[in-house]
Amino acid sequence: SALAEESKMLGDLPNERYTRRMRELYYAAITHIDHHVGRILDGLKATGQLDNTLIIFTSDHGEMLGDHGTYQKWLPYDSSARIPFIAHSPRWFTPGTRDHRFVDLNDIFPTVLDAAGISCPTDYDYPGESLMARNSTKERTHQYVEYSAGTRRWVSLRNERYKYNYYYGGGREELFDLHDDPCEVRNLLVGGSVEHEAIRVALRQRLIAHEQRYGLHGYIEDDDFVVLPPYKPQPYRNRAFPIFHEKLTDPAEREAMNDFLDEVAAAIAKEPVVRLDELDLAVFQRHGGFSDQQMAHLCRRG
Repeated sequence: SALAEESKMLGDLPNERYTRRMRELYYAAITHIDHHVGRILDGLKATGQLDNTLIIFTSDHGEMLGDHGTYQKWLPYDSSARIPFIAHSPRWFTPGTRDHRFVDLNDIFPTVLDAAGISCPTDYDYPGESLMARNSTKERTHQYVEYSAGTRRWVSLRNERYKYNYYYGGGREELFDLHDDPCEVRNLLVGGSVEHEAIRVALRQRLIAHEQRYGLHGYIEDDDFVVLPPYKPQPYRNRAFPIFHEKLTDPAEREAMNDFLDEVAAAIAKEPVVRLDELDLAVFQRHGGFSDQQMAHLCRRG
């Protein structure tokens, strides 16, 4: 499958030791964030501003963490697409209340404006709505999600039980029963029933309407999804990190900073799991743009 191929090209983890260690480190990062969120809350409480502050705790995406044999954020499965959303403001929300209707990141902007007593400055057809709206008009029985552009783009729509995914690259479809199959491992469209076909058609038509209204232009033609050439995964190094040392204006200070490979070496120096001889360093070098000298330096350090 395209998913398996993408996972393979991105670099499969050699064994379960790596997957477990990756999850341990991710859990440690979450614990670190939780600790400092607690410090902020303690500070608000100490200054008497806790109940006068709108707090929204959420995230821009999840993390596959080895689920479905892959990682990072670019898939429509719950590991990646489902995120927490916790709001605190005694003026607007009853403490301890749990609302099972769908909410998404589009709701943050109008919620913050509402809390500040500011009207939205445009009549743009915005998909979000304030969580404080007294007369809600947003339809919250379904959740629409979109990702990327071109052959890599997918869109997804779910209700309380079912999730339908459409991948523009190749026109691939998936339907999952989140009650019976919460890990999303059985595509109901493979050997599906008449009942599943009816669910597919209903969610597909609703998703087309959402995509036409809120999605990118050019992906709906004749009231249907376009079909693009299959997506071909291309390994690459995410060059978003590190970038900050390149912005330093003092040459001496910039020279004193660790480069990316130094940071990698430092990160794995005391790691009991990571062994460079188990990893495909040729792919890492080729797609990272590193010289033989840099890689030799990393191997000596690691």
